Amino acid sequence: MQFLLSAIQCCVIGAAAEEFIFRGLLLKRLASKTTVLMGAILSSLLFDILHYDIIGSFVFGFIMSILYLKSGNLLLPITIHILYNTAVTFLPDVTNITTISDLHTYMIPNLIMLLISTLILTMYIKRNIKNISNSKIKIFQNRKSML
Repeated sequence: MQFLLSAIQCCVIGAAAEEFIFRGLLLKRLASKTTVLMGAILSSLLFDILHYDIIGSFVFGFIMSILYLKSGNLLLPITIHILYNTAVTFLPDVTNITTISDLHTYMIPNLIMLLISTLILTMYIKRNIKNISNSKIKIFQNRKSML
């Protein structure tokens, strides 16, 4: 029971809180003070500081920033972050590759995870492409250029 409560806190509550803080608050504030691109970079760097995977967390944070900016909807990065945290929580060995032997051992599960996440993201984009492409991002009304 304790593992389940910890998993919910990490996978759902933690992911949603991080997205609200780093994309919903910091990205908007930093972009309003600098440029949208610089805001995305700085908020991703701050996100990176709080995580142990230096390059991976910066790239993840930057991608979540771009998704948020392009969709104008915080629900997309929150959903992807929840899915990512859930995968890392329930499949820890698959994400902890340190040797070539580990790479060979976990290649198939990683490819399956990549395929599933790609399909989910593709389905979401196809389902919401009209909303994403037709919506005007109201976050930065004073900015003329996005990315």
